[in-house]
This record gives sequence, structure tokens and C-alpha cells, in this order.
Amino acid sequence: MTSLTVDLDDAAAERLQRQADAEGITLDELARRLLTHVAADDPFEFFGAGASDTLRGSNVDEHLEQHAFGRA
Repeated sequence: MTSLTVDLDDAAAERLQRQADAEGITLDELARRLLTHVAADDPFEFFGAGASDTLRGSNVDEHLEQHAFGRA
């Protein structure tokens, strides 16, 4: 296991300690859980979220024309 030291302002440290106390766990356990959760997130998971197999840059003008985009 690796040891990690984190410098926090007093208010943040107190909030974390209160949360750990409320959950009945140590501050170390809470920090481990929170950091593990954040580290597991993929910061780029939204890429491709709006991907389309039908709309490509090469046919965007045709698509806009079909849907009367910009015409009153």
C-alpha cells in the first residue's frame, strides 16, 4: 500500500472528518474511498456521446437542407 499526504484547508478537513464520523469510518478510509472513486472516472467518457452514423461533416449541408434549416 502507498502512503499519501494531502494538505487541506481547515474547513475542508473538518467537513471530511464530520462525514467520516457520520459514516463510522476513519478519515483515512473515507479519503481512500473518495480518491479511488474519482480516479476510476474516465474524464473523456463524454466523447462520442452525441456520435451519429448518419450525420457527417461531408453531408451536413444536405442534412440542413432536408430539414429546411434557416428558412422561415
